[in-house]
Amino acid sequence: MSTTATQKKFARGAMLISVIIGIIGLMYFTTRGEVVTGLVVGTLFGVGGYWEYKRRIRDLEQADMGGAERDPFEERERRR
Repeated sequence: MSTTATQKKFARGAMLISVIIGIIGLMYFTTRGEVVTGLVVGTLFGVGGYWEYKRRIRDLEQADMGGAERDPFEERERRR
């Protein structure tokens, strides 16, 4: 993945897959009678996937604005 446009498409696809897995998990556990487990699984995958998408997009936008001198991915890893 060489361009940020390609990486943004990949991030969006990964988010959609995560949300779909969350919906499937919610439906599966809800039909089994475990509503709380279904809500937890659906929330973890749905909200977690969306949060990860927003983080990736923010990093890619910083990479577009900052140029080649600073890599936001390396900056985040240094802060950890």
